[in-house]
Amino acid sequence: MINDLQKEKWYRILDAAQSVFAQKGFHYSTVEEIAEKAGVGKGTVYLYFRSKEEILNCLITTRMNDLNEKIQATTLQGTNTLDRIRRAITACFEFCHEYREFVILLYGQLGLLAEYIPNDDQLVGDSILLVEEIMEHAAEDEIRWRCDTGILSAALRGILRTTLLEWAINRNTEPPQKAADEIFRLFCYGAVASVKDE
Repeated sequence: MINDLQKEKWYRILDAAQSVFAQKGFHYSTVEEIAEKAGVGKGTVYLYFRSKEEILNCLITTRMNDLNEKIQATTLQGTNTLDRIRRAITACFEFCHEYREFVILLYGQLGLLAEYIPNDDQLVGDSILLVEEIMEHAAEDEIRWRCDTGILSAALRGILRTTLLEWAINRNTEPPQKAADEIFRLFCYGAVASVKDE
């Protein structure tokens, strides 16, 4: 059984790895650098993780579970389909604000990290399935989508991946709620505010 001190050390190593991986890139980072950043010896890191790859895998799993829990908790408070979608998007931006380095690491190095990620479900996990489920119940709120909910959730995933990375790198001073509202409006209502007659 793991005690509180061991748990704290495990998380400290993960946080240090997140920082080192985001700054140097996964492939250029070493266990020694992670240990130094965590304030532990290299041997201590190996007591908790067998390899740098296992650290990455645990980091991704832990953070994505955090995101999924955040989305699930916030969408349960939603009053209707569109409110639940807005809350899910907002949860993603709040997560990005809290774990900026992780977002930069994951989405900024996605192609380079693909071989260490067992499958795409680990990146989107239950969060996209939850949003897709919310969309499937839209008829209860008299909402009709213009296309299949699977396509819509994939589109939202693409919008969020790109926007979260760009937001984390360049515009992290903007409040998460403001960025989330812009993406919600774009996703639900489109980008065109008005069209001039030609």
